[in-house]
Amino acid sequence: MAAAQKSPREMIVDRLVAADINTDNLAIEAAGESVRVTGSVASEAERNRVLAVLGSARASGIRVAHEVEIRPGETPAENEEPSGDIRFPPQPA
Repeated sequence: MAAAQKSPREMIVDRLVAADINTDNLAIEAAGESVRVTGSVASEAERNRVLAVLGSARASGIRVAHEVEIRPGETPAENEEPSGDIRFPPQPA
């Protein structure tokens, strides 16, 4: 018995993960045989890897649309203090 074929969405998710792309800020939505990828990544290099993955998916017959932007520094580095939320500034002591 053959394994069930993966959906176009599952194939794209697998390819993104294999390309070491952080998908935490990406939405990967399927509509029939089409896949739409939206959201943001941390660097231009990561965006280029996303576009390469989507290009190879397109070459294999998957219809893909995307809106992926670069938003560096959305999460603080391990050794960096998170900045305060300006909507809720600390109260004076």
